[in-house]
Amino acid sequence: ANFPETYEAALSAAQAIENEYSRADALSALAANFPEAYKEVLSNAQAIENEYSRASILKALAANFPQKLYKEALVAAQAFQYESCRAEVLKALAANLPQKLYEEALSAAQAIQSEPDRAKVLIALAANFPETYEGALSTAQAITYESGRADALIALAANFPEAYKEALSSALAFQHESNRVEVLKALVANLPQELYKEALNAVLDIKNNSDRANALNQLIPQFTTFPNSLQFTIWQQILYQGSQRNRPGFLSDLAASVPLIDNLGGKAAGIGIAKSIQQVAKWWR
Repeated sequence: ANFPETYEAALSAAQAIENEYSRADALSALAANFPEAYKEVLSNAQAIENEYSRASILKALAANFPQKLYKEALVAAQAFQYESCRAEVLKALAANLPQKLYEEALSAAQAIQSEPDRAKVLIALAANFPETYEGALSTAQAITYESGRADALIALAANFPEAYKEALSSALAFQHESNRVEVLKALVANLPQELYKEALNAVLDIKNNSDRANALNQLIPQFTTFPNSLQFTIWQQILYQGSQRNRPGFLSDLAASVPLIDNLGGKAAGIGIAKSIQQVAKWWR
């Protein structure tokens, strides 16, 4: 990078590499050090037959693509036969896509048949072009496989707070608890206060003690910012639900609730609960 006169030699050396994976890596490294190499590297990348190798280099280039090359890059992205490769490159290009190319990129995304791949691109576009949001949401909700739908809803909610309610409602309908847990864990960190009841009920319905505790650990710190009266209502609900569980389940919920207990009653409340557990534990022997 400090010796521009070496650029031509470096480019020739990279182009001469027979292995496509290695050639892709070398070309990506060259563009990172020589901005003037982008057009040449893009041209060379398009000649790589292996689509995964070609996608890899185009994704690496996307972050710093000169605006004047975006049209050519968008055309290159649409040339992939494998939809997964096309989606990954379109997603990478979406971050800095010029406004004038939005319609073309949107059409390219909508032409993708695979729902998870199409959702991936639409969500990436929506981050910079909010008008894409509705299409991204409907595509995410239409994904047949729960794990794919979960990933798409999590990604959408990360950029659009208004997607939280839809994501939460969709998660509650999941048949597989593991998928439901993944969405809940991702959502609870920034959950709007008006959705706390639905989220808390969903978390407390998780059967696996460890998964439920992990979700509570992320949800409860947010509850400590609520008014005390609301915190107390939440604590009552957790306590009641916990009383219906076996000992490991109850203690798991209790441990996750420590920040809430401390916020409501301070050190004295924690000591009192600990003494009560010690007393009850004598009955368990």
